[in-house]
Amino acid sequence: MKLKVLSLLALLLTCFTLQARVYVLSVGVSNYYGKENNLPQASRAAKEFAETMKLQTQDVTLLTSKYATVANIREKLNAIVSKAAKDDRIVFFHEGHGYDGGFCGVDGTISYKELAQTLAKSPANLKLVFLGGCHSGSAKNEGILNYGDQAWITATRADELGAEAGGSPYYFGGSVVKGLRGKADFNADKDVTLTELFKYVYNDITNKSSKAVYYDAKGNPEKHYQHPTLIAPKALHDRVIIRHK
Repeated sequence: MKLKVLSLLALLLTCFTLQARVYVLSVGVSNYYGKENNLPQASRAAKEFAETMKLQTQDVTLLTSKYATVANIREKLNAIVSKAAKDDRIVFFHEGHGYDGGFCGVDGTISYKELAQTLAKSPANLKLVFLGGCHSGSAKNEGILNYGDQAWITATRADELGAEAGGSPYYFGGSVVKGLRGKADFNADKDVTLTELFKYVYNDITNKSSKAVYYDAKGNPEKHYQHPTLIAPKALHDRVIIRHK
């Protein structure tokens, strides 16, 4: 009997060890060098995303403002890439400044091409990327679809600016978090698929940006429309991103 019990415990431990894991790196930069570049709600958005993902996994790393250096982002992402196995998932979130071709840490930039190539080094079966910066849709020019296991949701098209929503988190960060927490579960099955999440984020952000009015340096009103983009092969569109209670 004792031998059978020990064998059962060994089997359970093996199953636990082999259980698929989700590795998350959430980055938000509110305080850049120079107050004119600051984005007050970006770090908050990254923190809320991290807390949301902790409902699914404890493998969550958060880097905000002064800690979100290019070196730290690369170090943490490479560590995740090295650990993740073929049954695992990797999730990367960034809220902060972006440019045509990449995003900004607190002290420098990382190109979307580098991000995609780094993720491609991992055998993890799904890599999810959420980008909240301006021009983030330019990632579509980096051959993301060729990898087959990467799905990117961006806050804007390549030629669009992102917007910070006053006292709330970024339009993008706030929309992603609400979608993951259940707002995107359109069929109420407790699962949020990639398509459901993108549909929710797209509708939420386009609606908010269409109503917002901004002002240029001379005080003249102007509009900044945002259209999130989905960059993912069709085979991933129905993949479950998160299960919620």
